[in-house]
Order: sequence, then C-alpha cells, then structure tokens
Amino acid sequence: MPPPTRRRPALTPRQTEIIALITRGYRAREIAAALGVSERAVRAHVADLKRVFGAKNRSGLIAAALASAGFSVRGSHRRYADAPFLIAVSSGPDHVFTYVNRMWERVFGLQRRTVVGRPVRTVFPHPSRTTYAARQRAYRAGRLATGKAWHYRWTDADGVAREADFRFIYQPLRDTRGRIEGLLLIASGAVD
Repeated sequence: MPPPTRRRPALTPRQTEIIALITRGYRAREIAAALGVSERAVRAHVADLKRVFGAKNRSGLIAAALASAGFSVRGSHRRYADAPFLIAVSSGPDHVFTYVNRMWERVFGLQRRTVVGRPVRTVFPHPSRTTYAARQRAYRAGRLATGKAWHYRWTDADGVAREADFRFIYQPLRDTRGRIEGLLLIASGAVD
C-alpha cells in the first residue's frame, strides 16, 4: 500500500503567515517588515519551521511546504510565475515538464512553450549525472533529494545581469492515493 499523502503539519497562526510569505519568495527582512516584527523573531520562526517540515535550508522548506499544501503536477501554478526562485514541475518516471516559472526560463534561457510537454532528457540531453540521479532518487524513493549547486548567469526581468549558485531540491508530489506522480523542483541561491 502506498504511503499516505503528506499533510501540512499543524502550524501556529504566525507560522502560517510566515510560511505563506516564504513560499512567495520573501526574505527575513521583508517578512519582518510585512508582519511588523523583528528579523530575529522571523529567523527563529524559520528555524522552527525547518524543524517542523524536516528541511535543511530555505529551498527545502519551500518545497516541503508547497508539497504538504497540495501542490500538484497538474494544478495551477500561476501564483508562482514570478517567484524569485526557480520552480519546475515534472510528471512520471520520464520527468515530463508540466510547468516552469519565469525565473527558470531566465536562468536556463529556455521558453516555457519549448519545454512543457517534453521529458527532462530531451530538454537537457546531457544532464549532470549527479543532478539527474538526485531527480531519479526522489521519484523512486518518494523522498526529497538534493542536487549539487550549479553556477548560473542570466538577465533578470529588469534587464540587470545576475549570477548565483543554485541548490536544487527535488520534492516528490503525490496524487490523492499517495502515489508518486511527479516532482517539484525548487532552486534558490546556495546561500539561503
């Protein structure tokens, strides 16, 4: 019997506010300003949330929070189109892209219309062995896996050239019966 669908852990009202802002890409300073609390208080809540969700870093926290909130392979992901971190969703064992956000498009220099509906190995015919192995592990084992950090250069929406090291997190996505149906990829700067 497949494992049960992961449910969102019980959170305090403040933790709920903070996790909502984190999954929208807010940093500690921005969360503190939005909620009228200190950055120190926000950082303490984030540390607690990492423990609650079993995440080692901000990328893992975002991935676990989205997965536990019902983020799915075929759902609407429009609210994350402009997130300041990379999001990609794939389905099945061939990892067919079902969604990529604008940040993903900018960093990889590929357009959504040329990616969605195609397997990862078609889009990236020579993927890194370690990164593809992490993707496979996450899908087969049904547990979060991390890919190594990669350095990328891109031009932001405002026309400014940027560069960063991105840490890739692969979060399994389950259907209503608890079966793995795909993966959520979250990648953010390695310094998060």
